[in-house]
Amino acid sequence: SFEQLKAVIRDGVPARGMPAFGKLPAGDLDAVTRVVRSFSAPAAESNAPGDKAAGERYFFGAGGCAKCHMALGKGKAVGPDLSM
Repeated sequence: SFEQLKAVIRDGVPARGMPAFGKLPAGDLDAVTRVVRSFSAPAAESNAPGDKAAGERYFFGAGGCAKCHMALGKGKAVGPDLSM
């Protein structure tokens, strides 16, 4: 669910090497969660509200998500591939 995914992003999975992002402002956490969910949503659900380009910049840039995760054929496959 959206809330479960948001909790994983917020709290991380330290035992698996994923850091917590609990210091993100609530709106940013929601935006990142929507973008990550859109990577694996069926095509009918992929129109996540918000600024997709900003979410991608964060995922592949300052958020550092792509250091461990792949999405849309980019990033590293250390953590789960978030494309499907």
